[in-house]
Amino acid sequence: MNALHASVIRSHGNLTALTCLIDSQLMLKITDYGLPNLTRTLNFFDAPFESQTERNFHELLWRAPELLRRRMEPAGTQKGDVYSFAILLQQIILRSAPFRLEGVPGSNEKAREIVLELKHGTAPPLRPPVPSSACGPRLYDLMEACWDENPLSRPSFPRIRSLLGRIVGHSGNIVDSLIKSMERYAMTLEQQVEDQMHNFMEEKQRSEMLLSNLLPKSIAEAMQTGHTIYPETFASTTVYFGDIPGFTDIISREPSPKHVIGVLNSMYNTFDSILEKFDVYKVETINDAYLVVSGLPVSNGLRHANEIVSMAMSMMRDTEKLNSFNATVRSAGNSPVFELRVGVNSGPCVAGVVGLKMPRYCLFGDTVNTAARMQTNGKAGKVHSTPTTMEILERANSGQYGFSSRGQIQIKGKGLMETFWIVEKQQ
Repeated sequence: MNALHASVIRSHGNLTALTCLIDSQLMLKITDYGLPNLTRTLNFFDAPFESQTERNFHELLWRAPELLRRRMEPAGTQKGDVYSFAILLQQIILRSAPFRLEGVPGSNEKAREIVLELKHGTAPPLRPPVPSSACGPRLYDLMEACWDENPLSRPSFPRIRSLLGRIVGHSGNIVDSLIKSMERYAMTLEQQVEDQMHNFMEEKQRSEMLLSNLLPKSIAEAMQTGHTIYPETFASTTVYFGDIPGFTDIISREPSPKHVIGVLNSMYNTFDSILEKFDVYKVETINDAYLVVSGLPVSNGLRHANEIVSMAMSMMRDTEKLNSFNATVRSAGNSPVFELRVGVNSGPCVAGVVGLKMPRYCLFGDTVNTAARMQTNGKAGKVHSTPTTMEILERANSGQYGFSSRGQIQIKGKGLMETFWIVEKQQ
């Protein structure tokens, strides 16, 4: 009630034993508040209720006298809630119904008489008969203060809580000790719920991060909101295929499986850190092979070719880091162990999510196949390009790269095709 009065709801308005529920942990929960407009208008007393002989007067035994004497606001009042609390205290102390009406013949008629007497007022005011010996003097005084005839003289719930804390603290009664223990439990329960929610949110963030690493960010966000991802055609993209020639032979000379994993991990970490600097998406990796695309799932105009080629050049420069990591393994002539062989191609692509348990964002189309052919027919340390990528780079007019024709070569599935080496211009 202290929390309820401090909230925007402000008051309960119908606090009775019927709105106090006990859960499986022996915690009392307050219910039926916050929706005063759904309360039956009969309870607001549009007409004199003395003539309403058919109604149940028991539910009015918790209502404050001042609210019986006028049309009650749907939400009630805070001081009216304090009076209702005093009637509940009487029930707790005597383990009985309000005004000790249980088992009385014609109890509804008796309840009607009590309600009418409360409404008209008497001197002294009518209250439930509670012997002073039924509880400690502090609790008795609190109960009397809460059902004071003058609403302004009744304590607030923060004051009631403070007084109850002192009463329980000075009592050796086992029931009071249990109440105190349950109050401590209620206080720690909120912290436990908050900790669980914090852990849940951290786990949710980790899951979202993992999904964003498996899929493009825009696709991952759409899947999390329940949207169906349909395959999509992108008119202009650039695809990168890269590998390290002879990688299988190099790895076979490694002394242990642990070292093999270390080499692969070093390579992936180096290349992944480069990807973050460009507008590209890593589609997949298979051993030393890398498949990267730019221009999807979010179009970037004609920038995709420059993004891919710039990324490829950065990767070639950083292969020296991999060689220093694996300095114990050298090929004939003491030449660098790792050299990238890159193939790029531009054109339309179809992309979509495949699978449910481990979804993959996959690329399809002739553009992907041709980029793979550029890589397999390329040379270590060079970027092998089709005419379409070269033309887009020239249209973008970056002036950063030059081209050297390789002439016509036989490409599987394509026949003779003129291809180009892309070189970085000296600044």
